[in-house]
Amino acid sequence: MAETTSLEIIIGTTDPWPHSYYLAHLAEVWRQQGITVNITGTPSEQGADLGFMHVDLSRLPASCRKMAAAYEYCVNGGISDISKTAYSQGIIARTDDWDGAVIVKTDLNYGGLPELQRRYQQFGGKLIKKLIKHNPWHFTKRFKPPNYPIFQHMDEVPEWAWRNRNLIVERFVPERVDDLYAIRYWIFFGNREYAVRFCSATPIVKAHNAVRREALPEIPEALRKIRAAMGMDFGKFDYVMHRGEPILLDINKTPSYHPLLPATVPSEEVLLLADGLKDFARR
Repeated sequence: MAETTSLEIIIGTTDPWPHSYYLAHLAEVWRQQGITVNITGTPSEQGADLGFMHVDLSRLPASCRKMAAAYEYCVNGGISDISKTAYSQGIIARTDDWDGAVIVKTDLNYGGLPELQRRYQQFGGKLIKKLIKHNPWHFTKRFKPPNYPIFQHMDEVPEWAWRNRNLIVERFVPERVDDLYAIRYWIFFGNREYAVRFCSATPIVKAHNAVRREALPEIPEALRKIRAAMGMDFGKFDYVMHRGEPILLDINKTPSYHPLLPATVPSEEVLLLADGLKDFARR
């Protein structure tokens, strides 16, 4: 088995690559290890030992599959659809019998903003993002997460939201820890992984509004089966536990990473996942 000496990260655009991506932190570690890492919109002519598909879209166009085929192996090269309608078991229809709280989300990740920005880039993608951010969702028919509206009953959801194909309505079944809300993250690359639980006073729990963080000792087998069925090499699953069962809320193949404190050296989490590159060594 030969070690990987070169890697191409395919981002599908010529825009600057934000350092907030988890993969950007991993790439820094690999460069320090002497591995050549090339960030490119499309496969280069010189090629690389390994490809890494990192196009920040929920549904990838067919062209991405062709790009993945340019390499002997391409990490996440077989993942084409992570929209919520592809995996969510909590989606309800207007005619369903559900008497609890509901939450309205976009079918696409991150409010569908990556798709909007690329679609209207020639008209000013940043302007579109600002309009959505600073205008009520009732006006734009879209919203920037984590501003997903929660309703105590499905009858409170506006009729236009049920008809909007960009939106989904899910059962809202939060995980509670004492008087706090909780969410769990499972982050993985190859055989390397870790999981954490964040707790917050607000129903939409994010790392930035958490008041408690704790490591989790194990991953539900049901989630491992979903990952295996998808063929997902790298990414993050957001989930909660409800009545002893995991409920998958979000799948992200281009997750972000924000260290709790500025650091001049990689965190243990980053070093752990960076070591996952060994699982994709040339054979």
